[in-house]
Amino acid sequence: RLKEVSKQSSPDEHFEDIISNYAELEFAFRYTDVQYFKKRRDLGLPSPIPLNTPFKSTDCIPGTAKPREHKTWSILLPICSRSSTKASSRELKRNKDAINRFGEIERLAQHHTHNQDIEKVCWDRLENFVASFRATTTKYDQSQIEFIIGIDEDDHVFNTQSAKERIEEIIPCMVRFILIRPQLYGKVCKIWNRLAQEAKHDFIVLLGDDIILLDNGWKQLIELRFEEIADATGLPYGTGCVALTDLSFQGFPTFPVIHQTHLKTFNRLLPRQFVNQGGDPFLYELYSRHNASSFVAAARLKNTLGGDDSARYLKHDINWKGIVLRVQLQHLQNHLKKRPEGVCLDIVVPSYRTNNDKILTKIIGLRASVK
Repeated sequence: RLKEVSKQSSPDEHFEDIISNYAELEFAFRYTDVQYFKKRRDLGLPSPIPLNTPFKSTDCIPGTAKPREHKTWSILLPICSRSSTKASSRELKRNKDAINRFGEIERLAQHHTHNQDIEKVCWDRLENFVASFRATTTKYDQSQIEFIIGIDEDDHVFNTQSAKERIEEIIPCMVRFILIRPQLYGKVCKIWNRLAQEAKHDFIVLLGDDIILLDNGWKQLIELRFEEIADATGLPYGTGCVALTDLSFQGFPTFPVIHQTHLKTFNRLLPRQFVNQGGDPFLYELYSRHNASSFVAAARLKNTLGGDDSARYLKHDINWKGIVLRVQLQHLQNHLKKRPEGVCLDIVVPSYRTNNDKILTKIIGLRASVK
């Protein structure tokens, strides 16, 4: 919703000075399919359900008399009491004592101390996340959602019977616990794969205890976007990737939602090469080639701890944009029996003995629409 700072503004003023939520507004325009609203207007259909109105179990798909089919969700939630790891990938390469090339990741991710202050911070963080989940979902929504919680074997805070009982008390959904072996410590993508093996519900999303959900009805909005993707592309329902909007990292699909169809197609969530970086943009890129990737600007969350700089593990990047992506794209194409129709744009930045300021300024200034 537009929020003007002043009623009458000068034509010479920049939009950012006039509109207090300019960045949020621009993001919504950039990632919203305007054709969707145009078609509704041309057909004389009513406006979509207001974003601040919680969805009810009797809601219908907008513009139709068809009752909304309620979908089930598996929320993958790895939790740990580990502090942020400041080590770099260079340290990993220099460490000759590592048992294997991921040995330093595993070592740094172990729980070496038990600190009462850390314990309070961990519980506060988890309870804040659950409070935001309760506030943005209905009782019926919660009955359709399960939490699959991953806990490190040597976690002093969460891997106790009393802690698990406390978690079951504060989360208003069915809860299942999966112990994470030390060999997987710090390897978020591999933990994601492990938890996804247990997911049997329609939709699957990896969330963290360090996020705050902000918008009512985010569950239904994402389900509706999957319906829109199927209608627009002719692909089977569930083929696609829909990302929540992370206000901490706007424009990046930090929290992608995928359908059980993906697991049936690939037999796993992510290829084995992924360690703890790149899984989310990979899923988004995979389906974007079929015009089946999308953001939901009205399903926002805030990541309070993670991000580009901070993490509770040693980051390990892989070059997934080459052969890894090509193999998975070919597999998806064979499964769908349909060639990709999405448009991909390669940007080449000359960087040898050139002044790139003007070139980079133009690239950064690019704005993309849905179509």
